[in-house]
Amino acid sequence: MTVLMGGMYVAVMLLIFFAVVFILIWPLQISAKMIEAKRTGFGSCLLAVLAANVLSTIVFFALPQLAVIALLANVIITAFVFAGVLGTTFIKAVAITIVYWVLLVAVLFLAFFVVSLFGIGLAMPFV
Repeated sequence: MTVLMGGMYVAVMLLIFFAVVFILIWPLQISAKMIEAKRTGFGSCLLAVLAANVLSTIVFFALPQLAVIALLANVIITAFVFAGVLGTTFIKAVAITIVYWVLLVAVLFLAFFVVSLFGIGLAMPFV
């Protein structure tokens, strides 16, 4: 019984991991294709999201009291990362960033709705 529960835990954690990766990458792929970036594959989008998140985290920790400036710096840094990794201009990268955030919020609301619809709790009942 213990082995089965441990295997179920690993399966659920893998499912959650792949769902989070899908939720983060898919909106960027769609927005990059909409704005016509050169590289819109999964690997390019994954690298762009990881690099942008690392740099954005550094900026938010560097400017904890200046939230508005940190947000504007986040948009600029994310646009530069998206421009470099996805192979587009800075102006198109700003548009990709804005469309990506709008799509990401929509996908997150949809994911939370589906989770609440089926009554799936975020706590692991068999831990």
